[in-house]
Amino acid sequence: MQIAAISKALGESSLFMELSDEERDKIAQFSREMTFETGDILFREGDPAENLYIVLSGTVAVEVGLLGRQRRRCATIATARRGESVGWSAGIDLQRYLASAYALEKTAAVAVDRRAIPILFIDNPASGLRVMEKLVGLARSRLTRTTEILATMLSTAAHDLKSPLAAIESLHRVILDGYAGETNEQQQKLLTRAGVRIKGLVSQIDDIFDISRIESQDMQREAVSIVDIAKNSIENARPGAVEKNIELVADWQMEQLSIPGEQTRLQQALGNLLGNAIKFTQSGGEVTLRITDDNENQRIVVEIMDNGAGIAGEDLPRIFDDFYRGKDSPIGGAGVGLSNTKRIIEAHGGRIWADSPDPESEKGARFTFTLPKGRSGPTQEEQGEIQP
Repeated sequence: MQIAAISKALGESSLFMELSDEERDKIAQFSREMTFETGDILFREGDPAENLYIVLSGTVAVEVGLLGRQRRRCATIATARRGESVGWSAGIDLQRYLASAYALEKTAAVAVDRRAIPILFIDNPASGLRVMEKLVGLARSRLTRTTEILATMLSTAAHDLKSPLAAIESLHRVILDGYAGETNEQQQKLLTRAGVRIKGLVSQIDDIFDISRIESQDMQREAVSIVDIAKNSIENARPGAVEKNIELVADWQMEQLSIPGEQTRLQQALGNLLGNAIKFTQSGGEVTLRITDDNENQRIVVEIMDNGAGIAGEDLPRIFDDFYRGKDSPIGGAGVGLSNTKRIIEAHGGRIWADSPDPESEKGARFTFTLPKGRSGPTQEEQGEIQP
């Protein structure tokens, strides 16, 4: 297909139809026509994002990978037909595709090189902005649809699992407490370890249900002690730490420190962070929980530090996203614990972020969150006036 023909095809797409002929001609110079047979892959999730595709004929399915390491399953989140786009990651300069695309039937498409949009911005910022706004809208739509599908599927699965798991937990307590007969020391140890696993599964199921339930207006705030919450969270996390021979360190100077908040939710957030640190810290390691009273800025600062495996640089910007798990992570889970933790902190008017490696030890990772003292609105830092 000649440049003139590609330019004309771009003009029939929803993404580029508002551009001038000259602007489309420039984009066409960075484009080529491609054909795909039924079942052919345009790109895979995680591959380098090199091209944005405009469908000329046929149908393309966009799908995302679901949880699971042994057998990878996928869910279709959208289909694209004539004039529609797939591969938006390349258009907004992301390094990798966040979904996969394949041809549902024989398909022709124009592959637009990722370099084209920046050049359009240079030549005509207003036109570049219009295209970028459309790409962002497409990205928002696809990501929202992805979250909705995953949330529905996981919530259904969680609902089906909760009742039998509750029965297992009840029977486990009966055996552990000796009501079904005496157990020896070795059996007690095994049952205790099983109990930790059961509680972990229950917690994961609760996290899935919480995705749509954690909202700021639903928080029942009262004066709560962050020190008591921290102490309880450490004790709840201790069995998992003992099992891996990990030392839990409590680092704070104050006896008590009250803030407005919902104790159950704050303990859930802190428990998620401690549990996460323990999961990713090797046997014999150390996890520290530090609380600082930043009275000058009317906030408290809570830090959870570990000397574990750390977080890959490519994963760090997305670790608080719903259902996100690091590409090379060996640890199981639904991928919603950290996203729910972020929801809880932000619903309390706070902010949360992660550093890896830990700036102090240059090992592992550090999770930091702030919470306002005496009010529920955003602190000066959250408004961008104070740097963390």
